[in-house]
Amino acid sequence: MKEILILGWATMASVSTYATWRYRLLMAQHGRPQEPARCVVIVPVKGRSQTTDRFLASLRDQDHPLFRVIFAVESGDDPAVAAIASAFADAPDRAETVVAGLAPACSQKIWNMRAAMERLRDDDALVVFADADVILPADWLAVLNWAVVDQGQQIVTGYRLILPTEPTFAGVAAAASNLSVALAPRLTGLTAAWGGTMAMQRATLAALDLDRYWLNALSDDMQLTAAASAKGILVHTNRRTLLPSPWTGDLAALIAFGIRQFRILRLNDAIMHVGILAGLLIPVLGFAAALADTLGGGWYGPAGFAVVLLAGLIRGRLRRQIVAEALGLVPGVGDPGRHLDGLLRPLWWPVFLAVAVMGSFGRTIRWAGITYRCAGPRVTAILRPGTSA
Repeated sequence: MKEILILGWATMASVSTYATWRYRLLMAQHGRPQEPARCVVIVPVKGRSQTTDRFLASLRDQDHPLFRVIFAVESGDDPAVAAIASAFADAPDRAETVVAGLAPACSQKIWNMRAAMERLRDDDALVVFADADVILPADWLAVLNWAVVDQGQQIVTGYRLILPTEPTFAGVAAAASNLSVALAPRLTGLTAAWGGTMAMQRATLAALDLDRYWLNALSDDMQLTAAASAKGILVHTNRRTLLPSPWTGDLAALIAFGIRQFRILRLNDAIMHVGILAGLLIPVLGFAAALADTLGGGWYGPAGFAVVLLAGLIRGRLRRQIVAEALGLVPGVGDPGRHLDGLLRPLWWPVFLAVAVMGSFGRTIRWAGITYRCAGPRVTAILRPGTSA
């Protein structure tokens, strides 16, 4: 049994390194559209964080020639409204803000997005959903246009690159866990959409029938992924779309974020959740088996450590190159050194596994100050500040 666990651990380390190498290779696959499509960006937003102004500036300054933005907020009193007006003061025709009101039976994010979608125009050929907690490269929209229209990819997504503002334990752990997910193998047909970037042509959006899949739903991207799978629509990851997302949270915030993400995953896709749990369990058990075998005088343990260490060194170098290239697209953002978890990785494994296990129970999600009770992917109750069960 020890031998199997060690072999599984070494194999997983090797596959992860291959996936990282392939990610690095595919970052070169990008281009500019031959004929820019008229694009609309839908952004649900709440509050004004330390990232909001930089996000708005990076969105405003996209080098794509034909785009407009629909922002959607819960209330006209939201601080984001003033931030949007200030950012687009010199281009007021490029942005509009929709006040969606309180969500009655789904997540506030989905309610905001649906309100924004009611403002689509007939000439909006390319629809892009985005989150406001990232900083965009200037060619973000152009690359998405190229991927969807010129390359014929039905839905194109990306992922966040968490950047700790301070090299604390929580910050480095957040960056390490995030990067492992961002660089995980992406198989066409099994790729999940990420809500921070989801781009598609108007016909594809219509074919998804999101009114049905977002009905009483909590997660916009997980249910969009479910819709795409049911309709035979493929989701593709564009490796160029690895977007910096500053992180200021402490350890409690990291644990809460992790539990929420795993709980949302479990409620929407139990099979994927079990697979990720297994992926987190293998390194922990493999490390323990290799240590026991080494202390017992065996050779499987040392061999396993050697393979994992070599794969880790190669993977670490590739990760540094990927992060440096992603940050190079957004001048003045982040510090690649804060992503180097190095020899701390054996410490992250049990931490990540513990958070995933905690997310394996419960049906209550607290998100952006609102508490949702769910049955599977559907919201059954919404508790806002000042209300009781």
